[in-house]
Amino acid sequence: QVWPPALQLFSPVPPSGASMPAGAVVDAPDAGAPGDVFYGKGPAYWDARFAKEAETLSDWLPSAEDFDAVVAETLGTDGSLRILHPGCGNSALPGRLYDTGFRNIVNVDSSSVVIAQMQARCRHQPDMSWHVMDVTDMKFNSSRFDIVLDKGVVDCLGCTDTPTAVTHAYLTEVSRVLRPGGKFLCLSYGSPHMRSGAFARAPGLTFIAEPRRLPKKEKKGSYYLYMATKSVESAEGQPKSQA
Repeated sequence: QVWPPALQLFSPVPPSGASMPAGAVVDAPDAGAPGDVFYGKGPAYWDARFAKEAETLSDWLPSAEDFDAVVAETLGTDGSLRILHPGCGNSALPGRLYDTGFRNIVNVDSSSVVIAQMQARCRHQPDMSWHVMDVTDMKFNSSRFDIVLDKGVVDCLGCTDTPTAVTHAYLTEVSRVLRPGGKFLCLSYGSPHMRSGAFARAPGLTFIAEPRRLPKKEKKGSYYLYMATKSVESAEGQPKSQA
């Protein structure tokens, strides 16, 4: 299947399915196009899905455990880092980060259902915060975060009816909420030829030329970790209400 040029920035994302066991990793399908997959259909889809997965923790792409080494290498041991985890879903990642010493973690998702679930599940980790929020219009002040950790958000936005515009709006917000010199880590199914156009247009973000490949355990191919730094010279934009 050949997508129109405007959509070739985006790779398919995982198909919907039944509830998965805790720690399950969802893999990508071989076909599909933006707008054709439920992941781009907004909070109503996600509310319904997470209501069925109330007892599970599910990670797309590498599991939280497999991602530990990458996180440790990139974040180091500075537990004071201010970390934003957009599109958190019911991932085990923030809980694992918390238990390794990163306490200043802000999790956001468009689904009020999963935010309520995760607040209850992580009540023993009180320093984390949880917010229902649109990642293309985040209610945080500019330069609030040191790290933005994206695990599949760009892939989901590629399934909306207007993927190029929506992804650009999201990356613009990522840049705004990062402090100058802050880091954006984006874990994706999409290879560089599918992602480079969107990332090249991201204001104020300078991406490392080659993403890091993370091999899949049970299938051929790789996931891709894209890393960018917020430019010190980048305009901060107008501050928003603190959440």
